[in-house]
Amino acid sequence: MLKKALRVSCVYLVFGAIWIIASDWIVNRYFPDVDRVQSLQTAKGLLFVAISTIVIFLAAWRELKLEHRYQLKLSAAESQLHQVAERTSDLVYTFQRQPERRFTYVSPSVLSITGYSQQDHYRDAELSYKIVHPEDRPLLDSLIEPGNEGKPFKLRWIHKSGKIIYIEVSNVALRDEHGNIVGVSGMGRDVTQAEIARQELEHLNHAYAVLWQVNKLIVNQGSVAEIYQEACAIPLSSGNFSLVWIGRVDRAANRLDLACSSGDKIGYLDGLNVTLDDTPTGRGPSGLAARMGKAYWSTDIATDDSMAPWRARALSNGFRSSAAFPLKVDGQVTAVWTLYSPVAGYFTEAVQRLYQQLAGDISFALQNLANKAEKEKLAKDLEISTKRWQFAVEASGEGLWDWNLKTDEVYFSETIASMLGYTLAEWGTTLDAWQTRVHPEDLAAAKEAIAAHFRGESAVYECEHRMLCKDGSYRWILDRGSIIERSKTGEPLRMIGLHRDITAEREIKLATQERNESLQAIISESPLGIAIVSTETGKIISTNPAFCTLLARSDAELRSTIWQSFTYPEDIEANEAKNREIMSGRLSGYVMEKRFIRPDKTIIWARLTVRSLRHYRAAENVHLALVEDITDRVEREDRLRALFAEAPLGIAVIDSDTAQVLSANGKFCEIAGRDEAELMRLTWKDFTHPEDIAGDQAFMDEIVSGKRKGFNMVKRYLTGSGGVVWVNMTIAKLSHYHEDRRVHICMVEDITDRIESEKRMRLDAAVISHTRDGVVITTLEPKIVSVNQAYCDITGYSADEVVGKNPSILQSGRQDRDFYAAMWREIKSKGRWQGELYNRRKNGEIYPQISTIDTIYNADGKPEYYVGVFSDISKLKDSEESFERLAHYDVLTGLPNRLMVTNRLAHAVASAGRHRRMVAVLFMDLDHFKNVNDSLGHVAGDELLAAVAMRLKARLRAEDTIARLGGDEFIVLLEDIESAEHAALVARDLLSNLSAPFELASEHEIYSGGSIGISIYPQDGENPHELIRNADAAMYLAKSEGRNTFRFYTQSLTDAARKRLALEAALRRALERGELYVKYQPIVDIASGAIVGAEALCRWRTAEGEEISPADFIPVAESTGLIVQVGDFVARTALAVARTWAANQATFKTMAVNFSVRQFQSHDWYERFSHILRESGVAADRVEVEITESDIMQKSEEGIEVIRELHSSGVRIAIDDFGTGYSSLSYLQRFSVNKMKIDQSFVRDLPESAAPISAC
Repeated sequence: MLKKALRVSCVYLVFGAIWIIASDWIVNRYFPDVDRVQSLQTAKGLLFVAISTIVIFLAAWRELKLEHRYQLKLSAAESQLHQVAERTSDLVYTFQRQPERRFTYVSPSVLSITGYSQQDHYRDAELSYKIVHPEDRPLLDSLIEPGNEGKPFKLRWIHKSGKIIYIEVSNVALRDEHGNIVGVSGMGRDVTQAEIARQELEHLNHAYAVLWQVNKLIVNQGSVAEIYQEACAIPLSSGNFSLVWIGRVDRAANRLDLACSSGDKIGYLDGLNVTLDDTPTGRGPSGLAARMGKAYWSTDIATDDSMAPWRARALSNGFRSSAAFPLKVDGQVTAVWTLYSPVAGYFTEAVQRLYQQLAGDISFALQNLANKAEKEKLAKDLEISTKRWQFAVEASGEGLWDWNLKTDEVYFSETIASMLGYTLAEWGTTLDAWQTRVHPEDLAAAKEAIAAHFRGESAVYECEHRMLCKDGSYRWILDRGSIIERSKTGEPLRMIGLHRDITAEREIKLATQERNESLQAIISESPLGIAIVSTETGKIISTNPAFCTLLARSDAELRSTIWQSFTYPEDIEANEAKNREIMSGRLSGYVMEKRFIRPDKTIIWARLTVRSLRHYRAAENVHLALVEDITDRVEREDRLRALFAEAPLGIAVIDSDTAQVLSANGKFCEIAGRDEAELMRLTWKDFTHPEDIAGDQAFMDEIVSGKRKGFNMVKRYLTGSGGVVWVNMTIAKLSHYHEDRRVHICMVEDITDRIESEKRMRLDAAVISHTRDGVVITTLEPKIVSVNQAYCDITGYSADEVVGKNPSILQSGRQDRDFYAAMWREIKSKGRWQGELYNRRKNGEIYPQISTIDTIYNADGKPEYYVGVFSDISKLKDSEESFERLAHYDVLTGLPNRLMVTNRLAHAVASAGRHRRMVAVLFMDLDHFKNVNDSLGHVAGDELLAAVAMRLKARLRAEDTIARLGGDEFIVLLEDIESAEHAALVARDLLSNLSAPFELASEHEIYSGGSIGISIYPQDGENPHELIRNADAAMYLAKSEGRNTFRFYTQSLTDAARKRLALEAALRRALERGELYVKYQPIVDIASGAIVGAEALCRWRTAEGEEISPADFIPVAESTGLIVQVGDFVARTALAVARTWAANQATFKTMAVNFSVRQFQSHDWYERFSHILRESGVAADRVEVEITESDIMQKSEEGIEVIRELHSSGVRIAIDDFGTGYSSLSYLQRFSVNKMKIDQSFVRDLPESAAPISAC
């Protein structure tokens, strides 16, 4: 503008000067008259103004014309640039700095990668800074500083979700008319994946460099301290770590001691406490690595709970991730190598694998230092280690290359050669192997990228180029690398990198582009009407041919109007409401049915599908509209709706897939007992009876699959009030009802009354047909009209044989004429008779029956039929007799049972009391009957009981009673005896009868005896209960005095029993109150006189001070099971004392504890005894368990097992009272016995006895 002004000013100045000089010269020369000079001067001035105005106008008009042309060109260029920006995948934006910092334009690709909308960018003034990483925001101004404008820069943007995005941008400054920078315009591309790959490659390269340096250290290993120091220093020099330290494992102190470190500038390690136990200070990576022997890492210290004890210090030092690796010697962790990185997530899987391998190599070096003989193996293992990390790289599918710039030799992995179809031998080992195969068009760019990396312009060399395959084709390769070694002057010496085949990725991009082009073609040829519409204004932006045809308008007509102009007025509000929800963000799209108006005023129904296009236009809401003509379908629906609205049948339209009721007429609602609104919220299954759903669904599945078009069935509906309605339902498929739904029509007829009537008839017939009672229906004459099957089964007559005949054909003659006359009188007077009859079957058999005869009346209340119902009670009569016998007799022996003998005894006692006579009760129990059951089985035992019953019964008089009480117990009742001696004689004879052997069917010969107790009425009891109880007590006395004998009851037996019960109760209380105590009988060494042990003896002193003899309470404890608790008390007390005595007296060796066989019968006796022994702390060989010979012999096999288990635990075994039982020395060889205590009775007469004695 200034230049233009200067040009105009110069023209004006030159023209004015020329005009003044020339005009003055002309006036002075040609008009010398002074009077006219003034007028000429005025005219000259006016003429100058006019001419200068024309000149200036012409100059300005020319400039404006040129500026207009430039403006038109600029607008066209801006339009083209805008279209390119809208369609390009690159990032395009403009950013103003004044008056406020904000984006004035962002392309759709920017929206795509940031997650924000156009409105977000234009609305939020701070969004420009929100999406730029805080650390990169200062770069926004430096991007347009002199020398930087147009240069590519890398920035980090923050996605709306918080994810970091890497972009590469180039900016140009936007200036105002004064040349001041007011903003920037930039282009860029998303390089996130490349940056991540670069970082990963950089991390790997650093790891490889560390690996290389450490491996050189290992080859030239010195002392352990040198290895530790270098292992800390080398990783730090890579620049990726802030601190590296090694802690030596001190197991005695349970901690890691600092051995060496590198990078600890502010004392992070001062006072650092890392323990080896499972506590918070031992759960960090270093503690876990030391304790578990494997690597642990914290990828993000800020969120890792295991780093809680050190988190604040670590974050304040800038540490963001850490890893700890165990260093082992001879398989044991001797130290832990811990590294801290300022980068969160630095330890990727690849980095972890490399550093784990590196830790293994350091461990290997340490092992070699510990074992000098293995030094030669180091080189080989190192080679294996190198191959491992090479394999780790190549296993990812990428090829590895290693370029020695000094020799120009390049190591290529086999993967590089094979991905292009070559063998490794064919590929080569020089740089030419690569150069000659890079596509000529790509070679220059690749070399320039390498040179830029050498110059330090890029952290990582990266280039995409094509490479020649063996078959002559080319594949696209992503080539990445990094310098890992430089000379002292900074010259690159060694570079390593990776090749990755990206041909498939590029093909996918190309396919995506082709798909987009195909999509455009599909839209153009689509039979659906498609339009792009402004959501805010309703203006039509673009249409396809089908849309124009549907609305009978041209594309130009449609694009010059709004959609409301051709929408049916009643549908506009609903359509606009949906659009408002799209603009508010509550909806991204919707589907609705609406009406359009064509120019000829015809109305068409359409299905409108709308989807918002968020990135179609900047700062404008636009949506895509898909329109389908559904006029025919709507008209069909209208006709169908009119058809079934007035139908007399219930009709409903139902979705075949979802079972949803879509519509129902009034009759259907009436039958279902629900209104239409309620039905449309339900599926047909919701109001179908549960038992009918499966059958209905099976038919529906066949309709959906196409196997049938319809079906008919009878089913039940559940009404809204809870009632049940029977319907006859007909289903038919509706093929053209709805384009998007499979539906069917359901027609129902209420048949509830008919079903109920049929049900009652069937029920009546079923009852009569299936009842087990005989039913006969007769006329009033009477003549038989009908009989059921039970009648035929009971009487033996068929229906044909009795129909039409008088029911009297069954009369047996048991009841006389008077009986039947009375029966008919009652029937006629009361309408009903019930009683017992005896009739005769067809085969002549007379049987009893219970009969009921009722009169059936017609509608007028007059008698019409008689119905007789009867039951055959023959079996009932027989059962009554059987029940009577079962109630009073024993099934096995046929003898009277307890109930019957008690009744007879009561009768006998009453009679003897009146006539002053005696009655005897003999209570007998078989001896050792349990052995028969246990050894031969219960069948043999039952056979023996039956045989015993027969022998006992044979001895008794007819008036005597013998009964079986149960098991092997029998009672003999002797009535009207003269003296007790008579009872004794009978008892003796009974025992004598049992002495002969019993021959069983199993061919076993059994000897069985018995023990009999006798009580006499009236001296031993006044009622059956007392007599039986006292005879039972006398029987136990007989058993205790040798068995196979009899004893009379005495009062002392009752007293003893009562005393025993009282003693049992007192013993239970004594255990609870702690009245038991232990006495100790010393065991003395005869030679030295020293006490070498003691025997624990249980004693009982009551709270009143009374001492209870063990001979009294021990048998009671054994018989009641209390011996288990008593024994545990004695063992626990004695062993506690033994521990004290053994500690205070060197000669004390043994504590003897008595055990009863009853204790061994407890299923957990051994576990409890072992627990007491462990709890006491006494050695097993200091404990001696004493078991009586008789106890072991009662349960010989169990006794052997008891002794074996005790002996195997180290406990000493002693047999007490030897000589009182079987006294078999040979039998003792089966036991592991340490001591045998011989009873005095066994050896008392040995000196005088002439019998030889030997023991072996």
